[in-house]
Amino acid sequence: MASIHPLASVAAPRPDVEFRGTPFAIEGAPKAVRVLRGMVLDIGGLPVTIPREAKALYHLIACILSNDLVAFLACGFESARGLGLGPRQAARLYLPLIRGTVENVAGLGPVKALTGPVSRGDIATLRLHTEALRTLPADVRRLHRILALRSARLALQARTITPELAARTARLLGALPSSRCSGKLHSGNAEGRQSTVFG
Repeated sequence: MASIHPLASVAAPRPDVEFRGTPFAIEGAPKAVRVLRGMVLDIGGLPVTIPREAKALYHLIACILSNDLVAFLACGFESARGLGLGPRQAARLYLPLIRGTVENVAGLGPVKALTGPVSRGDIATLRLHTEALRTLPADVRRLHRILALRSARLALQARTITPELAARTARLLGALPSSRCSGKLHSGNAEGRQSTVFG
């Protein structure tokens, strides 16, 4: 007995789904795994054998890197209401940056791909960010704090900041209140407003 799972995001059913170059995770009995590996190679896929006991962990990681990413991007697009942009307009504005970031991670790895104020220890900009964060929901602030601290760890690995700057960043992020603060950035209906950036 064995199981096989393609690492592919298919948001809508399509008859022409192309799996060439797609990784397939395979686990199970050795004989069955060999058969499945041959099938994957026949369609141009990339077979990867994983331990049966790690199947749930493998799938969890896939969800973090794909499903959770979608929710994370939705948070960012919704936050752009403060710019007078709806989610679709925000996607048009930020998707080139997102694609470039993914390409940098693919080409350089996370440590070298990290850019932005945390990576260079720009405390002045981070202070401005903390003020803007106060206008966003508490869950978005918590999410940003967690990821910014992760970013600081990457910056330490890259040696673009010192431990002292990393500690200052942590203190600055820790000063954010946990409850939601109302602000002008979330007043009104962004979808109905005319943006000066996009028509």
